[in-house]
Amino acid sequence: MTPTDPIVEHSRRLIEKGSKSFASAARIFEPETRASAYMLYGWCRHCDDEIDGQELGFGQPAGASDPVAALARLRAGTLAALAGRGDGPVFAALQRVVEKHAIPSRHPLELLDGFAMDVGGRRYVTIEDTLDYCYHVAGVVGVMMAMIMGVRDRATLNRASDL
Repeated sequence: MTPTDPIVEHSRRLIEKGSKSFASAARIFEPETRASAYMLYGWCRHCDDEIDGQELGFGQPAGASDPVAALARLRAGTLAALAGRGDGPVFAALQRVVEKHAIPSRHPLELLDGFAMDVGGRRYVTIEDTLDYCYHVAGVVGVMMAMIMGVRDRATLNRASDL
């Protein structure tokens, strides 16, 4: 993965347009880790935008997609990427990241499960319900980022999920 790699560049553009704070934070990483952070962010941002009918986290264009259909498309694209058949820059990026860092398939799928909670209109009655949702829409991203940084011990991954 070189800085001129088109998949990395696509992902870099997504993070720079979608989150200036994440883009700034990614600069502290050495180049290979930064490229992986860009690619993970690109897939996460794409998924969130598809579910919310937004572009880079902003606005809801008229005729935004059906979130149920969007979730089905995201699940199919993600499963293909996890099977080594990532299609398009976002899913190719996810494929690279999970392969390079040996991220278990369950983690990207857990993020999609969080989006499914949104799509299904799940209600959060207890603190346990809320914490379950928080893990699925944010904590699992912390776990995947920790894995990109080389973390594998359970205690540290548990703290990463708290982020």
